[in-house]
Amino acid sequence: MTAVAKNMTLFAPELEARTALRLLPFRPQLKVLTQPDAGVIKHSRHLFIAISATGLLDISEIIKNANNIKLLRGLFVRENIAPEWLPQMLARADLRMARNILIHSNNDWQTPRRIINAWCLGAQRDLIARASITSESLLVLNCALESFEVPLSKILVLNKIPRKELPKFSESGSYIHWPGADIHLDIDSIRYIIDDNWRRRCDLETITHNKKFGRAIGIVRKKHNLSKENIANLSDRQLRRIENEGAHPSVSTLAELAKAHKMELNAYLNELANHL
Repeated sequence: MTAVAKNMTLFAPELEARTALRLLPFRPQLKVLTQPDAGVIKHSRHLFIAISATGLLDISEIIKNANNIKLLRGLFVRENIAPEWLPQMLARADLRMARNILIHSNNDWQTPRRIINAWCLGAQRDLIARASITSESLLVLNCALESFEVPLSKILVLNKIPRKELPKFSESGSYIHWPGADIHLDIDSIRYIIDDNWRRRCDLETITHNKKFGRAIGIVRKKHNLSKENIANLSDRQLRRIENEGAHPSVSTLAELAKAHKMELNAYLNELANHL
């Protein structure tokens, strides 16, 4: 998670947007403008604008200026016109190249609220704004308005779900959930699939953690003067791989280790944590 964002401004000149977005939890770092204020906008580090498609022309200069100086974090365009006219509305306001545009329906204020809240928490790159399934891919937009496209063929865990059931998921912001199969995917899981550098970094962190965990198991065992021969259902080779090579122990293995130490599993895990 990144640092919590400060000096945030929401410019919402239309009553409908102000009414919907006032449901945001109180955020002291977020200032809401109903009229353009060049001084406030200039000193803001993160600007969000909520406007209808037909209102784009009236504030197009503010949008373009904020976009040019890389201040604009989100332009929330409410779809108050037939979708086929949206490209014309953007062209009319000369905003075809504006960054960070989110088109949302008249009734969907949850997505803009989720994005602003994520920025307030400094979690904009870690939380999901929206997701969709096509015939071949999972499309995901995070709250920094970065898009990810993941081929369904690469998400092996989804193979257990019939194709017609794939669109039946829910979004919590933290993850995408298929309740029938109890499958959760978060942004880190998606990055792991499509980003080689991210995957290598995660694998390295896992290996490093497992080695530290294995060393802690060895320290606690020696502290309790427990020889390898006194641990039931665990071979000398298995224990050596865990303590010296960073092999990840299963829950049943940890339960056997706790039993050998004459400890409840939670107490054993707490003692291991003290040595990590």
